[in-house]
Amino acid sequence: MPGPSPGGAGIPPLPPTKTQKLAKLGITWVQGNPLPADSTQGIIHLYRGEVGRETAWRQRLDTTTNWAIIATSAMISVAYGTAGVPHFLLPLGSFLLLLLLMIEARRYRYYDVWRSRTRLLEAHFFVPMLLHDVRLPQGDWRKRLADDLLQPSFKMSWFEAVAMRLKRNYIWLFLVLFLAWVGKIVNDVHPLDTFGDFYRALRTGPIPSWFYLAMTLVFHAVLVVLLILGLPRREREAAILKRVERETDWPV
Repeated sequence: MPGPSPGGAGIPPLPPTKTQKLAKLGITWVQGNPLPADSTQGIIHLYRGEVGRETAWRQRLDTTTNWAIIATSAMISVAYGTAGVPHFLLPLGSFLLLLLLMIEARRYRYYDVWRSRTRLLEAHFFVPMLLHDVRLPQGDWRKRLADDLLQPSFKMSWFEAVAMRLKRNYIWLFLVLFLAWVGKIVNDVHPLDTFGDFYRALRTGPIPSWFYLAMTLVFHAVLVVLLILGLPRREREAAILKRVERETDWPV
């Protein structure tokens, strides 16, 4: 008598090509027990609630990003449009952006809690339902979900959240402010033919040139360190993968 199939009684195994594709994504399929029928509706309502939370925190993220864009635009407009405004307005704007980045990183950690739950349900509850298959990817997802409902916890560190938001949005805003600051000095000081002229132009009142230069170097070095500390682990998990070429077109 032939033994039972890997997927359970009466369930054929996955095609080898599909198994290989899932393995490349780090997903393994194991035997799982189907949920009782009366639990299905409860999980569906749980999913709808988690999607609602995820959407609300996504909107809060967008609001903070909009604040950062508006603040950057306003500071550049004032610096270039108002006569007599010193160049240090733009470096001060970078500290305002840093504050908004900290606020957005905190919000992103909360958003990631709900996002992780919805992805868990999509991958482990809805995928087997769509495929009419009781096999479940990556083990005991129900216990993980139950533990997280009993004791919610962040899924990423503060450094990871800062790095994600910095790479996606804020690095470009910091770059725009830095270039605007350099352009402001070049536009206001004549002649400006050498780096020595640029260095002397940094001085404003009692604040010496070396202070601005040191502050700029240290500030941007801190941004690079935050980016490096936070990216390696989460980048692979958060990315939406590009569809493989020659794959079946997505039905619309």
